[in-house]
Amino acid sequence: MSYIFVSPGKYIQGKGLLGHIADYTDSLGERPFILLSRGGQKRFGQMIRESFGAMGIKPVMETYGGEVTEKEIAHQAEIARRGKCDYAIGVGGGKVTDTAKFVAWRLDLPTVVCPTIAATDAPTPGRAV
Repeated sequence: MSYIFVSPGKYIQGKGLLGHIADYTDSLGERPFILLSRGGQKRFGQMIRESFGAMGIKPVMETYGGEVTEKEIAHQAEIARRGKCDYAIGVGGGKVTDTAKFVAWRLDLPTVVCPTIAATDAPTPGRAV
């Protein structure tokens, strides 16, 4: 029997890092798809836009619909596809980051997970639940 362990390729932790997110993700592509909750949009949206704006990048930023469903995944994946996004970022709790992982998997894109609470293991699994 064989076992496969999937983990993040890189792990960065520290205060205020979302304000510099473009610096850490620019090697992944030029058009990020960013999924946030409504609260995440209010708390972090402008900071994230400014980080990418400083590099001349306009990300596709979307608000998460509330549940990890096939309909939500298909909807967000279509937005990312139409936006010609070349990587996906999930900012928030487990449901938001799982949905971003599903979008990335569906479109065969690299994934970045940015948990906004200390008690989540969202960045560690290679797949969404």
